[in-house]
Amino acid sequence: MTKEEKTRRTREKLTTSAIEMFGEKGYEGFNINEFCRTYDVSKGILYHNFSGKDELYLEGAKKCYSEFTEFLENSGKISDIRQYMKVRLKFFLKYPIYEKFFFEILLRPPFNLIKEIRAIQEKQLEFNKQVFKNLIADAPLREKMTIEEALDYFDIMQEVFNRKFIKISKDAENLDVLSKYHEEKIEKFIDYLLHGIIEKH
Repeated sequence: MTKEEKTRRTREKLTTSAIEMFGEKGYEGFNINEFCRTYDVSKGILYHNFSGKDELYLEGAKKCYSEFTEFLENSGKISDIRQYMKVRLKFFLKYPIYEKFFFEILLRPPFNLIKEIRAIQEKQLEFNKQVFKNLIADAPLREKMTIEEALDYFDIMQEVFNRKFIKISKDAENLDVLSKYHEEKIEKFIDYLLHGIIEKH
């Protein structure tokens, strides 16, 4: 085994272990000393591969979002919100280690890493936009409404939706319950976004 391959495998192992612990304890609850004890890792090995907690978190986030987005992209064209939710669920059932960490990143992102996290999430958010575009592709839009304007509106509302849950999460004791509530609300959110909230006569 080459030195480069050994380093790659060590980083991969540390990243996977970090994903598990961050998923269980969150960013604030994660402690380097506890991490090293739990996974039998020397601090020398850890700091040889990562500068510390922040880099570990971001590397885990990259791996989580990269594999999640790749799974979505390999699932064929998604043009129905229920289909989209089924694919998300299928991913988390296949890779359960990612589920808690995914929602930690989404609902409780550390403030000092917001900029980096947004960059990591960008590709997946673009995929969400493409799903929305598929949803409205054959639908009659309002007069003077263009596809581009509809997608811009989706961007805004997606951000508002996620920020709402980030705010709620600060007071939530159980993130598992909140993440399930988040998933349940997505379908209704898309329905209201498409059809509005006022009954037309």
